[in-house]
Amino acid sequence: MTVRLPPFAHGPHPAMPVAAYHLFRFRARELPDIVYADGLLGAVHLDKPEHVEPYREALNRLATQAPPATRTEPLFGAIRAESQG
Repeated sequence: MTVRLPPFAHGPHPAMPVAAYHLFRFRARELPDIVYADGLLGAVHLDKPEHVEPYREALNRLATQAPPATRTEPLFGAIRAESQG
């Protein structure tokens, strides 16, 4: 798992209007990408390419906005220090 934190100055990212979701990508090419979206009224599994693509695109856009994962840990440390006072 990789955690990356986009700068708040960039504003809301493209996945904000969506509840929490996970995009599963498999190394075996014959297995399609799958989206698991969890919401207030239940969960949904999407595996049709036309349904998965908007989620993939949102994550890809988010990845281009966020600094590399190596810079995430110091950002979390700074946020923690700021919130503690």
